[in-house]
Amino acid sequence: LSIQPETEFLISVGSGSITDTTRVNATRTKLPFVSVGTAPSMDGYTSVVAPLLLRGVKIHRTGYCPEIIVCDIDILRTAPIDMVRSGVGDVLGKYIAKADWMIGSVINGEPYCPVCGQIVLDAVEKLVDNVDEIAKKTEKGIRILIEALLLSGVTIMIVGHTRAVASVEHNIAHYWEMMQLKRGKQPPAHGASVGVA
Repeated sequence: LSIQPETEFLISVGSGSITDTTRVNATRTKLPFVSVGTAPSMDGYTSVVAPLLLRGVKIHRTGYCPEIIVCDIDILRTAPIDMVRSGVGDVLGKYIAKADWMIGSVINGEPYCPVCGQIVLDAVEKLVDNVDEIAKKTEKGIRILIEALLLSGVTIMIVGHTRAVASVEHNIAHYWEMMQLKRGKQPPAHGASVGVA
């Protein structure tokens, strides 16, 4: 409501919640936005979907992808280790998402994009092969993690929905998060819940 008519674009500086809040505002005001990522904690930097909390319930709204995404490895390496773990969990969830998407294609005739499926699988396998580097937050490890997250988000942009990167593991994570909030507790980072699911 406070965005002035002379505003030309929006900038988000942060991770998931800040990026998604900016995405929703950019979409509603029809303004482009720039995303400056500060943590390799989620795949939403390149997404066209914003997960939101509305009266305690997780909902999804379509939105703009940033015109520019800046992810400086030196800044990403300073993120708390819990946010790095969240990013790893979010990427690991792609194994289930890809399998479920393929099953949905066979059983329900859902459109399946093999290129997107392969992009996601390659990103997950590269992450798994370099988990020690990621745990140490080395330049190589954080680069592999953020690339896996960004590439996952690109598949959302390509197919126009989250099917390539999110399925039942995300639904379980959203349920856990909503139940924690309902009890007045702070839920764990979304990617951590996804990784466990």
